[in-house]
Amino acid sequence: MFKINKIIIIFISAFVCESLLAADLLDVYKRALNNDNQIKITEADYFIAKEQYDQTLSTVFPEINLTAQTKENKIDKYKGSGSIRNHRTDLYSVNISQPILRLGLFDELDKASSNIKKYNENQNFTHKDLIIKSAKLYFSLIDLMNNISALKIKKSMMELQLSNAILLYKNGALTNIKLNKYKNDYRVTKNELQKFENEFVSAKQDIYLLTGKEIMDIFNLDTEINLSLSEYDLDIILSQALTEYETIKMALYDVNIAQNDLSSNQSEHYPTVDLVASYDYTDTSSGSYRGTSTQEGSEISLVFNLPIFQGGYTNSKVRESRHNLEKMKFNLDLARKILKKDIINTYNNFILNQNLIEATKNRFHESQQNYKTVKNGFILGVNTDIQVTEADYDLHISKNEYIKSVMDYMVSELEIKKYSEDLTIRDIESINQLLVW
Repeated sequence: MFKINKIIIIFISAFVCESLLAADLLDVYKRALNNDNQIKITEADYFIAKEQYDQTLSTVFPEINLTAQTKENKIDKYKGSGSIRNHRTDLYSVNISQPILRLGLFDELDKASSNIKKYNENQNFTHKDLIIKSAKLYFSLIDLMNNISALKIKKSMMELQLSNAILLYKNGALTNIKLNKYKNDYRVTKNELQKFENEFVSAKQDIYLLTGKEIMDIFNLDTEINLSLSEYDLDIILSQALTEYETIKMALYDVNIAQNDLSSNQSEHYPTVDLVASYDYTDTSSGSYRGTSTQEGSEISLVFNLPIFQGGYTNSKVRESRHNLEKMKFNLDLARKILKKDIINTYNNFILNQNLIEATKNRFHESQQNYKTVKNGFILGVNTDIQVTEADYDLHISKNEYIKSVMDYMVSELEIKKYSEDLTIRDIESINQLLVW
């Protein structure tokens, strides 16, 4: 009795440990958020843009400099009236410069502000892309795992067929041509299984690159779920995405940045006004021709600067800015055209996947019924073990096709959502509830 309890405990412990090492879709996404380099890059771009705004804003405030200097004057030879000996001079000065008129400042501030908003949209876009990327990679693992399971059954079926063929060949009931065909079929299946196993290892490495952690085992899609299919209006998606989608917003910000850059460069033709003030203190020890002296002074001035000639540099910068503005407008127009094409293709793929779900689901249910019938026939002695294995293989294939169609539908819906509404972690959580261990 004690041994039986011990075996049960070991079995339960092994099952629990294995399930703990398994990662579901939500685990993969959360890990990717903390590890994905693209997420970190977009965050860095955003913080860089904020610092650039602060740097631009700092030009509004006065520039204050404190200078302190000590000079030791050593006289080696002197000719002239009076006497001069070695002496020391201490100098202190405070200089303040306050910009008063900078016509291009507001354009620079607006440009820096648009840059922050642009990179904020880029962060939103990258987070959405990570959700879809996580789902695709995880679903790819599920599909490969299911295909491997089906191919293992097929391999067993080929082994049975080859074993029977060898017996028939030995008894003279089968030609060597037929036998070679069974051998070849077995080799092909074996190689196909190895190919999928290699692809599964490679797919796990893709997950590792995304999350920074090895994934030991994965969940599968629950085929007993009652999946509710969503409906979307293509015209509504297009009208919303062509103004609100992140790539369009970023392109619009690029146009605004280029416009402000043009205005800023044009302002280089205009005068600038600065208020400049300084305070100076000089202390000279005895030994100079003036003797011991202390001097304090201050001055304040209004500086007016009017650019007259710069060798054509400013004019060239203005022309460059105009060309860049035209380029950004072309980019915006191109982005809208590409986005419209992508949305239409995504929508059509979404509708196709919806239709495939029903077709593959019906085939899966038919294969379940066929398998039960063949298995009952085997119990009654009507069907062979090879026929049962064939029915089992067909059942796994149809099940895999149904699961893949559901996963393809989920991915296409995520892609629809990224155009039509906010795509968040809640969408990952909803999908995760459909996965079972």
